[in-house]
Amino acid sequence: MADNSQKAFVPVPTPPEVMAFHQNTWCEFTDLEIASPIEQFLYTALKAVRQIAALPEDDVFSIDGKDFVFGVGIHPQRTIGAYRVDFEVSYHYWPRKGAQEVKTVLVECDSQQWHERTEEERRYEKQRDRDLMAQGYRVLHYTGKEILEDPYLVASEILAVVDETKKEHFYEMVTDCLALMQEETANHNYS
Repeated sequence: MADNSQKAFVPVPTPPEVMAFHQNTWCEFTDLEIASPIEQFLYTALKAVRQIAALPEDDVFSIDGKDFVFGVGIHPQRTIGAYRVDFEVSYHYWPRKGAQEVKTVLVECDSQQWHERTEEERRYEKQRDRDLMAQGYRVLHYTGKEILEDPYLVASEILAVVDETKKEHFYEMVTDCLALMQEETANHNYS
């Protein structure tokens, strides 16, 4: 006789805005050529933290016929000079001084499968970092394990660099949001 004492699995409805976020992000993987699973994890986390922290998504607008960019841009597979980087994350903003400024960080997702396997690859990557830093870029490297273990912490750190905020500020927002979602899921009435 079968044991029917276990509860049947009942899927929790997903709010429409969460569904739209997932669908849009999935389509962007193809459109933006984000093939690496580690980069997909990080891209999704960056978008989620940006949204939870209410940072504006980058957009172009015109003032007196001149175009300006405002907001936080997350640009995967960006070509910078002779190099292609995994991500360029930038924040275009206007401080009180009145002139537009931009803070940019370049991000590399380093998995053992694809990075620094040979001496030649290590030399190339080190030279690339030196060349990019000489152009004024800050380059951050994260291991695949760091990204997979806590993509929101990595994303919080990256966005904190361009927003000049402590990463704990963003990470606390994300963990509070996740806790609220778990609580709402636990309290969902299935009848």
